[in-house]
Amino acid sequence: MKKYLFLILALGLIAGCLSDTITAPQIVSRPILAPGQAFYKCITLIDGTPTFDLRISWNPSTVDTQQNFKGYFVELFRSAPYSSASSDGIDSVYGLPDTTVHVPKSDTMCTFYGRMVQEQRYTVRVWGERYPDPAKKDSLVLSQTSSNLSFYFDSRPVMQPTEIYASSASSSSVNLLWLPSISTPNKGMAGYVIRYIDPNNTSAHVIYYSRPQKDTSVSQGIRGKYDHAIVAVPGNTSLNQGIEKEYIFWIKAIRQDSTESTDSIGIHWSGAERIPPAPLPVRLDTGVFMGQVNFVFNLVQVVPNDISQALPQFVVSQSGTNVIVTAKNGTSFVNHVDSDTSLTYSLDQNFFAAPFTDADFSTNQVLFANTGNDKGAIIYAKLSNNNRARIWFSKASDSTHSNNSYIRTDNTIEVQASFQPQESPQLPFF
Repeated sequence: MKKYLFLILALGLIAGCLSDTITAPQIVSRPILAPGQAFYKCITLIDGTPTFDLRISWNPSTVDTQQNFKGYFVELFRSAPYSSASSDGIDSVYGLPDTTVHVPKSDTMCTFYGRMVQEQRYTVRVWGERYPDPAKKDSLVLSQTSSNLSFYFDSRPVMQPTEIYASSASSSSVNLLWLPSISTPNKGMAGYVIRYIDPNNTSAHVIYYSRPQKDTSVSQGIRGKYDHAIVAVPGNTSLNQGIEKEYIFWIKAIRQDSTESTDSIGIHWSGAERIPPAPLPVRLDTGVFMGQVNFVFNLVQVVPNDISQALPQFVVSQSGTNVIVTAKNGTSFVNHVDSDTSLTYSLDQNFFAAPFTDADFSTNQVLFANTGNDKGAIIYAKLSNNNRARIWFSKASDSTHSNNSYIRTDNTIEVQASFQPQESPQLPFF
């Protein structure tokens, strides 16, 4: 009797479920998410006139196609940075927002006209906004989080540097030095953007290299005056040529909002061989040769008049209180010596606005004082095959020698060169 009762109850439950009528679709709440990263632009007119207008833009929310997604709600606050080093970069805001704006989901940008103050700090919050309950049309329903951004408003244009210099740092890298922009004191100036291009390749693209920050501490610059960057460049892939290759480098000033200076400043330069890797003690009155040695480029000592060896390109000697460098076998020098009196001199702190011309190499002998306050001297050579080199004589101290003189107690002088090997066409940069 109980078995029949269980069967009747089960059939009754199934029949009850089948008889339910579906009168509407099931409604499931879909959350509203904040937009992606936010950006800002301090608006400067085309003629360089700063305005008090600010444009905020952002990447769209990932749920902007949902039917319940209304758009975005933007808040603009005056703010101040947190002092804590662990801050995420978003400021502490001053109470209520200065202004707010609703943006439809068809747009990802809004502009605040005439509201900003130069060099004032601001924070923007961008929320995702949902359509409210029809019964509460004036309610504001926002995403749980917002996309936040803090910055200084500064719509003043930034100016490019007015001076640029270069020298070779290695066979595939170039030292760039420039006089800081007059816009450096501006709150809104971020620094500089460096680009370069191969001028001999008509299909080449301009290559973005780096974005060094401005340096407001002048004492940190090269010689307490110039900003500095080392740019690595691709080498020459042609057969039977050295790796060195000429490039054009440009520098522009750039603001925190990625607005660049209208103009740029540029220079042509290339890498060069650094030979040897460290200064070589060269004995006085012996010859010095720069070029290919055992399948690599190097600077070595040679016997001055031994035709069975590589012939020297110059000889270093001493005459009274002077160091004398005498050209040999077709070498010629620029009648100029660069020496330094305040820093430990090196090839990386020696730079040029343009290469020397062939006519500049007009003398067969140069000299400089053996003693003094300078820490190094550099001379410039053109060799018989048109290779070029800048040659550094170091006045470094060690355990057996003070930096009072170039000539060491063992009758040697330390020499290193930045050497431009044979190219086609021959490059004048070193």
